[in-house]
Amino acid sequence: MDFDIGIIGGGPAGSATASYLSRAGLKCVVFERELFPRPHVGESLVPAATRVFKEIGFLDTLEKAGFPKKYGAAWTSADRAPVYAMQFEGLSADCHVDIRFDEREQAGVDRNHTFHVDRAKFDLMLLQHAHQLGAEVYEGVRVRGVDLSDPTQPTVHFKLGQQDIRTRVRMVIDASGRHTLLGNQLKLKVVDPVFNQYALHAWFEGYDRTRLSHGRGQPEYIFIHFGGAGGPTAGCGPRRRSRARSPSAS
Repeated sequence: MDFDIGIIGGGPAGSATASYLSRAGLKCVVFERELFPRPHVGESLVPAATRVFKEIGFLDTLEKAGFPKKYGAAWTSADRAPVYAMQFEGLSADCHVDIRFDEREQAGVDRNHTFHVDRAKFDLMLLQHAHQLGAEVYEGVRVRGVDLSDPTQPTVHFKLGQQDIRTRVRMVIDASGRHTLLGNQLKLKVVDPVFNQYALHAWFEGYDRTRLSHGRGQPEYIFIHFGGAGGPTAGCGPRRRSRARSPSAS
Protein backbone atom coordinates (compact mmCIF):
# COMPACT_ATOMS: atom_id res chain seq x y z
CA MET A 1 0.00 0.00 0.00
CA ASP A 2 1.47 3.36 -1.07
CA PHE A 3 -0.87 5.70 0.84
CA ASP A 4 -3.80 5.52 3.21
CA ILE A 5 -5.87 8.09 1.30
CA GLY A 6 -5.73 9.28 -2.30
CA ILE A 7 -7.43 12.63 -2.89
CA ILE A 8 -8.30 13.67 -6.44
CA GLY A 9 -8.23 17.46 -6.64
CA GLY A 10 -6.15 20.05 -4.79
CA GLY A 11 -8.73 22.81 -4.48
CA PRO A 12 -10.11 23.95 -1.11
CA ALA A 13 -12.09 20.73 -0.56
CA GLY A 14 -9.15 18.47 -1.36
CA SER A 15 -6.62 20.57 0.56
CA ALA A 16 -8.83 20.86 3.65
CA THR A 17 -9.53 17.12 3.61
CA ALA A 18 -5.82 16.37 3.28
CA SER A 19 -5.12 18.71 6.21
CA TYR A 20 -7.69 17.02 8.44
CA LEU A 21 -6.44 13.53 7.61
CA SER A 22 -2.75 14.42 7.89
CA ARG A 23 -3.34 15.93 11.31
CA ALA A 24 -5.01 12.65 12.27
CA GLY A 25 -1.85 10.75 11.32
CA LEU A 26 -2.96 9.29 7.99
CA LYS A 27 -0.65 9.16 4.99
CA CYS A 28 -2.31 11.16 2.21
CA VAL A 29 -1.56 12.05 -1.38
CA VAL A 30 -3.25 14.83 -3.36
CA PHE A 31 -3.48 14.61 -7.16
CA GLU A 32 -3.95 18.04 -8.79
CA ARG A 33 -4.06 18.34 -12.56
CA GLU A 34 -3.10 22.03 -12.65
CA LEU A 35 -0.04 23.92 -11.45
CA PHE A 36 -0.78 26.39 -8.66
CA PRO A 37 -1.24 29.31 -8.45
CA ARG A 38 -4.03 29.40 -11.01
CA PRO A 39 -7.06 31.72 -11.32
CA HIS A 40 -10.40 30.38 -10.22
CA VAL A 41 -13.93 31.63 -9.63
CA GLY A 42 -15.41 31.61 -6.12
CA GLU A 43 -13.72 34.27 -3.96
CA SER A 44 -16.46 34.94 -1.43
CA LEU A 45 -16.02 32.85 1.73
CA VAL A 46 -18.79 32.21 4.26
CA PRO A 47 -18.48 32.37 8.08
CA ALA A 48 -18.98 28.60 8.45
CA ALA A 49 -15.56 28.12 6.82
CA THR A 50 -13.95 29.73 9.88
CA ARG A 51 -14.52 26.56 11.91
CA VAL A 52 -12.78 24.47 9.26
CA PHE A 53 -9.80 26.83 9.08
CA LYS A 54 -9.47 26.76 12.87
CA GLU A 55 -9.63 22.96 13.05
CA ILE A 56 -6.90 22.46 10.47
CA GLY A 57 -4.69 25.21 11.94
CA PHE A 58 -4.95 27.52 8.95
CA LEU A 59 -6.88 30.49 10.36
CA ASP A 60 -3.90 32.50 11.64
CA THR A 61 -2.21 32.16 8.25
CA LEU A 62 -5.38 33.37 6.54
CA GLU A 63 -5.74 36.36 8.88
CA LYS A 64 -2.16 37.44 8.16
CA ALA A 65 -2.58 37.17 4.37
CA GLY A 66 -4.25 40.59 4.13
CA PHE A 67 -7.37 39.55 2.25
CA PRO A 68 -10.28 42.05 2.48
CA LYS A 69 -12.62 41.24 5.34
CA LYS A 70 -16.39 41.27 4.93
CA TYR A 71 -18.84 41.60 7.78
CA GLY A 72 -22.19 40.83 6.18
CA ALA A 73 -24.17 40.37 2.99
CA ALA A 74 -27.08 42.11 1.29
CA TRP A 75 -29.42 40.88 -1.44
CA THR A 76 -31.52 43.08 -3.70
CA SER A 77 -33.89 42.13 -6.48
CA ALA A 78 -34.68 43.68 -9.83
CA ASP A 79 -36.13 47.15 -10.17
CA ARG A 80 -36.62 49.40 -13.17
CA ALA A 81 -33.58 51.45 -12.24
CA PRO A 82 -30.12 50.18 -13.22
CA VAL A 83 -28.47 48.14 -10.48
CA TYR A 84 -25.68 50.70 -9.98
CA ALA A 85 -28.21 53.46 -9.26
CA MET A 86 -30.59 51.29 -7.27
CA GLN A 87 -31.37 52.42 -3.71
CA PHE A 88 -32.85 50.38 -0.90
CA GLU A 89 -35.55 52.93 -0.12
CA GLY A 90 -38.97 52.29 -1.62
CA LEU A 91 -38.51 48.58 -2.18
CA SER A 92 -41.09 46.15 -0.90
CA ALA A 93 -40.16 43.80 1.92
CA ASP A 94 -39.27 40.93 -0.39
CA CYS A 95 -36.93 43.02 -2.52
CA HIS A 96 -34.13 43.54 -0.03
CA VAL A 97 -32.58 41.61 2.81
CA ASP A 98 -29.31 42.06 4.62
CA ILE A 99 -27.53 40.33 7.46
CA ARG A 100 -24.50 40.96 9.62
CA PHE A 101 -22.48 37.82 10.12
CA ASP A 102 -22.44 38.33 13.89
CA GLU A 103 -26.26 38.18 14.04
CA ARG A 104 -26.22 34.39 14.10
CA GLU A 105 -24.10 32.23 16.36
CA GLN A 106 -22.38 29.30 14.70
CA ALA A 107 -20.44 26.57 16.43
CA GLY A 108 -16.71 27.14 16.07
CA VAL A 109 -17.09 30.62 14.55
CA ASP A 110 -15.53 33.14 16.93
CA ARG A 111 -15.29 36.30 14.80
CA ASN A 112 -17.68 38.65 13.04
CA HIS A 113 -16.10 38.56 9.61
CA THR A 114 -15.03 36.30 6.82
CA PHE A 115 -12.89 37.05 3.75
CA HIS A 116 -13.01 37.92 0.08
CA VAL A 117 -10.00 36.05 -1.27
CA ASP A 118 -7.85 35.96 -4.35
CA ARG A 119 -8.46 32.32 -5.22
CA ALA A 120 -5.11 31.87 -6.93
CA LYS A 121 -3.28 32.92 -3.77
CA PHE A 122 -5.75 31.36 -1.33
CA ASP A 123 -5.83 27.94 -3.00
CA LEU A 124 -2.03 27.83 -3.16
CA MET A 125 -1.76 28.73 0.53
CA LEU A 126 -4.25 26.03 1.51
CA LEU A 127 -2.53 23.37 -0.61
CA GLN A 128 0.86 24.34 0.86
CA HIS A 129 -0.65 24.08 4.32
CA ALA A 130 -1.77 20.50 3.65
CA HIS A 131 1.74 19.68 2.43
CA GLN A 132 3.29 21.22 5.55
CA LEU A 133 1.08 18.95 7.64
CA GLY A 134 2.52 15.92 5.86
CA ALA A 135 0.37 15.33 2.76
CA GLU A 136 2.16 14.45 -0.47
CA VAL A 137 1.11 16.79 -3.27
CA TYR A 138 1.40 15.92 -6.96
CA GLU A 139 0.70 18.91 -9.18
CA GLY A 140 0.41 18.89 -12.95
CA VAL A 141 -0.81 15.30 -13.02
CA ARG A 142 -4.03 14.11 -14.61
CA VAL A 143 -5.81 11.19 -12.97
CA ARG A 144 -7.01 8.90 -15.74
CA GLY A 145 -9.19 6.68 -13.59
CA VAL A 146 -9.43 4.54 -10.48
CA ASP A 147 -9.32 0.74 -10.56
CA LEU A 148 -11.89 -0.41 -8.00
CA SER A 149 -11.75 -4.12 -8.83
CA ASP A 150 -10.18 -4.74 -5.40
CA PRO A 151 -12.27 -2.71 -2.93
CA THR A 152 -9.56 -3.05 -0.27
CA GLN A 153 -6.86 -1.57 -2.51
CA PRO A 154 -8.15 0.97 -5.05
CA THR A 155 -5.50 1.89 -7.58
CA VAL A 156 -5.24 5.45 -8.89
CA HIS A 157 -4.00 5.73 -12.48
CA PHE A 158 -2.40 9.03 -13.40
CA LYS A 159 -0.08 10.41 -16.03
CA LEU A 160 3.10 12.31 -15.16
CA GLY A 161 4.66 13.66 -18.31
CA GLN A 162 4.83 10.70 -20.67
CA GLN A 163 4.83 8.17 -17.84
CA ASP A 164 1.78 6.22 -16.69
CA ILE A 165 1.85 5.60 -12.95
CA ARG A 166 -0.30 3.55 -10.60
CA THR A 167 -0.64 4.26 -6.89
CA ARG A 168 -2.39 1.96 -4.42
CA VAL A 169 -4.42 3.47 -1.59
CA ARG A 170 -6.85 2.29 1.07
CA MET A 171 -9.50 4.86 0.14
CA VAL A 172 -10.12 7.36 -2.64
CA ILE A 173 -11.74 10.77 -2.12
CA ASP A 174 -13.02 12.55 -5.20
CA ALA A 175 -12.57 16.30 -4.67
CA SER A 176 -12.36 17.10 -8.38
CA GLY A 177 -15.30 19.52 -8.21
CA ARG A 178 -17.51 19.86 -11.24
CA HIS A 179 -15.25 17.49 -13.18
CA THR A 180 -16.57 14.67 -10.93
CA LEU A 181 -14.01 12.12 -12.06
CA LEU A 182 -15.45 9.17 -10.14
CA GLY A 183 -19.01 10.27 -10.80
CA ASN A 184 -18.34 10.14 -14.52
CA GLN A 185 -16.34 6.93 -14.33
CA LEU A 186 -19.09 5.14 -12.42
CA LYS A 187 -21.82 6.83 -14.46
CA LEU A 188 -23.42 8.29 -11.35
CA LYS A 189 -23.49 11.92 -12.50
CA VAL A 190 -26.93 13.43 -13.03
CA VAL A 191 -27.27 16.88 -14.58
CA ASP A 192 -29.54 19.20 -12.59
CA PRO A 193 -31.60 21.20 -15.12
CA VAL A 194 -32.04 24.09 -12.65
CA PHE A 195 -28.32 24.53 -12.01
CA ASN A 196 -27.16 23.72 -15.52
CA GLN A 197 -25.96 27.31 -15.87
CA TYR A 198 -22.85 29.38 -16.34
CA ALA A 199 -21.53 32.66 -14.99
CA LEU A 200 -19.19 35.38 -16.20
CA HIS A 201 -16.57 36.65 -13.81
CA ALA A 202 -14.42 39.78 -13.92
CA TRP A 203 -12.60 42.26 -11.71
CA PHE A 204 -13.16 45.99 -12.13
CA GLU A 205 -11.12 49.06 -11.29
CA GLY A 206 -12.58 52.11 -9.58
CA TYR A 207 -15.93 50.56 -8.68
CA ASP A 208 -17.69 52.57 -5.96
CA ARG A 209 -19.26 50.04 -3.60
CA THR A 210 -20.70 52.78 -1.38
CA ARG A 211 -23.29 53.48 -4.08
CA LEU A 212 -25.06 50.26 -3.08
CA SER A 213 -24.57 50.58 0.67
CA HIS A 214 -27.12 51.92 3.11
CA GLY A 215 -26.18 52.38 6.74
CA ARG A 216 -23.02 51.96 8.73
CA GLY A 217 -20.91 48.92 7.94
CA GLN A 218 -22.56 48.01 4.66
CA PRO A 219 -19.61 49.15 2.50
CA GLU A 220 -17.85 46.08 3.89
CA TYR A 221 -20.73 43.77 2.92
CA ILE A 222 -20.90 41.67 -0.20
CA PHE A 223 -23.86 42.64 -2.39
CA ILE A 224 -25.79 40.16 -4.51
CA HIS A 225 -28.32 41.51 -6.99
CA PHE A 226 -30.97 39.33 -8.61
CA GLY A 227 -31.80 40.61 -12.05
CA GLY A 228 -35.34 39.20 -12.25
CA ALA A 229 -36.77 35.85 -13.34
CA GLY A 230 -34.14 34.03 -15.34
CA GLY A 231 -31.88 37.07 -15.22
CA PRO A 232 -28.26 37.37 -14.09
CA THR A 233 -26.95 37.76 -10.59
CA ALA A 234 -24.24 40.26 -9.78
CA GLY A 235 -22.04 40.13 -6.70
CA CYS A 236 -20.14 43.17 -5.48
CA GLY A 237 -17.70 42.19 -2.77
CA PRO A 238 -15.11 44.14 -0.79
CA ARG A 239 -12.38 44.04 -3.40
CA ARG A 240 -9.22 46.09 -3.02
CA ARG A 241 -7.11 44.93 -5.93
CA SER A 242 -6.58 47.22 -8.88
CA ARG A 243 -6.09 44.73 -11.68
CA ALA A 244 -8.79 43.40 -13.98
CA ARG A 245 -9.33 39.87 -15.23
CA SER A 246 -10.98 38.63 -18.36
CA PRO A 247 -14.34 36.92 -17.78
CA SER A 248 -14.14 33.20 -17.26
CA ALA A 249 -16.76 30.50 -17.30
CA SER A 250 -17.91 28.91 -14.07
